[in-house]
Amino acid sequence: MSGSSKRRLSRDEWARVIDQYRASGQGVEEFCRARSLKRNRFMHWLKMLGGESQSRRTPGRSAFIEVPTLSGPGGWEIELDLGDGMALRLRRSDVLS
Repeated sequence: MSGSSKRRLSRDEWARVIDQYRASGQGVEEFCRARSLKRNRFMHWLKMLGGESQSRRTPGRSAFIEVPTLSGPGGWEIELDLGDGMALRLRRSDVLS
């Protein structure tokens, strides 16, 4: 999709874009940037068309991302919203061993 094109894509066209994304092995940011797609609009259609269910994930493509090590004085708390009311919370005590 060219950056100069301003017309709206149909549902079928978005389905093809989502299929291209799944086959690309790229992350959302990289995929959208390369195709001049607005990330928010892309995410809307990704969600509308089923997201990335386990059965449709590209084989060999990891669902994990690397998170840098957090270090230094003081504690940390990380909350990851998994959707559907589920969250993953990681907490570290301020007490150093």
